[in-house]
Amino acid sequence: MNKKRMRNFIFVGLVALIVCGNFLTALAVETYTWEEKASMLYPRYRHALVATEDSIFALGGYDAAPTNPANRVEKYNLNTNTWEAKASMNYGALYCAASYYNGKIYLFGGTIPSIGGTNRAEVYDISTDSWSPLPAMPRIRYNGKSVVVNDKIYILGGEDGLTGTLSEVDVYSPSSNTWETVTNLPNKRNQGLFEVLGNKIYSFGGVSSSQVVDVYDTVEGTWSTAAFIPDSKLWKGHMSALVSGKIYSISSNNTHVYDPNTDQWSLVNSFFDIGAYEEGRTTVIGSKIYVSGGRYSTQYRYPLIEIAIISSIDAPTNLSAIPGNAQVLLNWDSVVGADSYTVKRATTAGGPYTSIAESITETSFLDTTVVIGTTYYYVVTSVNTAGESDPSNEASATPIAPVVNRALLNISMQDSLIKEYDLSMTQVNNFIDWYNSSTGSELYTVDKTANIGPFLSRKDYLVKGKIIFFEVMEFVNIE
Repeated sequence: MNKKRMRNFIFVGLVALIVCGNFLTALAVETYTWEEKASMLYPRYRHALVATEDSIFALGGYDAAPTNPANRVEKYNLNTNTWEAKASMNYGALYCAASYYNGKIYLFGGTIPSIGGTNRAEVYDISTDSWSPLPAMPRIRYNGKSVVVNDKIYILGGEDGLTGTLSEVDVYSPSSNTWETVTNLPNKRNQGLFEVLGNKIYSFGGVSSSQVVDVYDTVEGTWSTAAFIPDSKLWKGHMSALVSGKIYSISSNNTHVYDPNTDQWSLVNSFFDIGAYEEGRTTVIGSKIYVSGGRYSTQYRYPLIEIAIISSIDAPTNLSAIPGNAQVLLNWDSVVGADSYTVKRATTAGGPYTSIAESITETSFLDTTVVIGTTYYYVVTSVNTAGESDPSNEASATPIAPVVNRALLNISMQDSLIKEYDLSMTQVNNFIDWYNSSTGSELYTVDKTANIGPFLSRKDYLVKGKIIFFEVMEFVNIE
């Protein structure tokens, strides 16, 4: 049965504000729809849910039936609204963490039925539908979460079944296939929520029912705090999502949204009965949140729920990226009602994106923090007092090396000797200036850089009066 519902939260005039400690909450202007999509092939909870550019993967978890293995994987196609079974994991696990990065899904830890917690890790190659083992995590971990920041995967929170809730933060590098451990969580999080904004990881919720929001700066390697979250009962059936630069905290009590521009949480009420999807999982594609699985009493959930967040400001359109000499020029169309724009960049198509410029008031931006030969992918969002828009279309460009004009300088001497030099146009112009000058030395020195061999240097000394004529053949050289 297909269901579609819409709720609109619009306020006019005064809005009731609730002041609690050092956070402020209000009923936010929010419009959304939710729709029930195709059911999964199997009911499951305590699983992992991962989104790619156009698909969703459900991994692990089970419905407590002994005959149902915990290594099953299935893929949801957004275009066809269908599920299909994919290659099973090498080990079946509940409470595992998973992240999508560069065409692959990385799976970490969890609990193996009848065995207990594990530190195993493996990677799924979507293109080949196959699994491969990874180096084991530094420790057993389940009930944690993994997030991707700047080409590295951070695994945070959870427990090990031995010492209890973990504070250690382990980081996996896909490029080097190695692990490292960075600064510990200041507040341990079992079943906590972790979302990424730019270079920062926001940590909140968990079984401890703490209202503290910890923020980890992955560049500086330090923790700080953001505004306290109003809901202190996040642990029961709690979920989270990142949509258009805002964090949604979805619990069985209420849903709150965090705006990093104002450092405030706002109440938007529940999207639907989250409590009926306890231990379900969320993921995001575009401006839509997807909820899968979970349980209600002894009932285990099949349907996939799609929640579409309707932004209160339009996204920029017609974004273009023009490569230049060690730079990329971005242009886009203006948006009515936008106070500013935020430019975001990634090194893989579809993201994840990192904000590289905020509070841009023009409809163009020159990115000079690039590496020559690297392809960059950009999106731009509109920002005003109502919040941030959905991303624009994606545009990509590969900055090139500076163009340097050079020339072959052929000089015919009185003794029929022809001298040929490969010089920059600056060097050629220096030679012409010397030749045309009526003052100064009669000698011109040319440093020869080719075939130096064992010598410290090779120099030609040209006598002005011995030159019959010279020829300049200019060409373009890409350094």
